[in-house]
Amino acid sequence: MENYIELDRRFRDLTDQEREDPEFLTVLSGSDVVSGIGWNDLLKSERVLLLAEAGSGKTWEMKYQAKRLTAEGTAAFFIPIEALDKESVLDYFATEPGEAERFSSWLSGNGIGWLFLDSVDELKLVN
Repeated sequence: MENYIELDRRFRDLTDQEREDPEFLTVLSGSDVVSGIGWNDLLKSERVLLLAEAGSGKTWEMKYQAKRLTAEGTAAFFIPIEALDKESVLDYFATEPGEAERFSSWLSGNGIGWLFLDSVDELKLVN
């Protein structure tokens, strides 16, 4: 991830108005009114769904976080959803040396782990 640039993105829950009127998000996206939490706080949640426009960097962010967490000793894995249409998770990880074993080891244990599943917009392009 040598080309990755840390942007210190901020995340927050959507309001009821934003869920009902997605166009409202467009108005807020460049505003100073938008605040939120960073990755460290975000990862305290059990499940997170990241919503952003295609091309906004979600894939880069998730790949980086998976590598960062792995380097810190936390089980973390990045999986493109479209790969799961063609092969099993273990088969996907088998393409990287040691990844299938690392994933199997995590599954057989009871430690906390992260699965970064990417991405709805690319899945629509495939099928």
